[in-house]
This record gives sequence, C-alpha cells and structure tokens, in this order.
Amino acid sequence: MKDKQSNKTSINDLLNEHRKQDGNPISKQMDIASNNIKDEMMSQSELESVFNYNNNIRNLDSTYMNVKPLNKVLVRVFLLEPSKTEGGLLIPQKQVLPVPTNSGVGSLMEIESPYPYSNKAIVVSTPSATSLKVGDIVQLESAPVRIAGSGHNASVVVPNGYMHPNANTIILPTDPSNMHYGYLLVPSFDIMAVINE
Repeated sequence: MKDKQSNKTSINDLLNEHRKQDGNPISKQMDIASNNIKDEMMSQSELESVFNYNNNIRNLDSTYMNVKPLNKVLVRVFLLEPSKTEGGLLIPQKQVLPVPTNSGVGSLMEIESPYPYSNKAIVVSTPSATSLKVGDIVQLESAPVRIAGSGHNASVVVPNGYMHPNANTIILPTDPSNMHYGYLLVPSFDIMAVINE
C-alpha cells in the first residue's frame, strides 16, 4: 500500500482557486455589491445640518403650504438626529434597511439609507375633508423609506416622496438644507396619531 502524497490537490482546493479567479460569477457579484453599496461618512457640518433642519421644521414654507392635496396629506418628516460622543463628536443615527435576496427568503445584506427620515412629521397642507390641521405633529404608521428590488439590484426609495414642480427636478434631494427636502404626500390612513407637544 502506497502512502498518500502530501502535496496532492483536493477538489476543494481547486474550487477555492477557481473562486479567486476574476472570471468567476460569484466573485463578480461580490465585487459589484461592494462597489455599489458603500458606507457614506457624513461630515460634522452635514450632521449639524440635521439638527438645524429639525429645529426649523416648524417654519413652514409657503410654497408647500399653498399646495392643496386632493385626497392625501402633505407632511414634512423629522430626521433621526445624530448622537454626541463624550468628546462632542457627532455620530449619525444609522437607519439600516435589510435587502431581500432574489428568492425573497431572508436578507442578503443591509444598506444604510441616505434619507434618515423618522416616522414623525409635521402637517404642511391637508385636503378639505380632514380633522388634521396645518402644524400638527403626527406619527406615520409605515416607514417613509423602503427597499425597492432585491439582491444586488436593490435600492433605497421614498415611495411617498413629494417635490414641488418649482424644484425643476424629480430627484429627491439628500441635503437637509435644500428647501425641497423631506416632503411626503401620504394617504390619511397612513397617519397613525396626532402627537401633542
């Protein structure tokens, strides 16, 4: 009986070597995922703009107040505020959204949302038949930010996002200092409660 050679290559070794090659579809998918989904670091000034946005949210813009929705409610959402470390450094609140797999079973990865929207909002304009008033602070029943698609084709969307036609764009801004930032046109049944502050 001959001894097994110590330098003999196993099938697993060949598979692992094949996975390292550039032509492997699994490697390509993982490269695409890591290139498309990146953690964006916010500067301290950008984090402070979140505080400024929340502090000034009650100063309603007449451009949006003059919009009269027919059967929905126009609101502007509050943002999740960054937390402060002992040294005074601001750290963003991560709003991590699970990305479903292509088969729809479980989640493949998580994406950090560029829209740190909370489910707390201020009413900006209402249809005529509602008990809500402009300036009411409300709680939304569903999350304002969601995932569209699955697998590596998933993206972050704001399904009820609204921008005034004067904005001359349909792409929602990601800068809280933009006057068109943070508006949603939500069905009245999506408003769960009025919060007295």
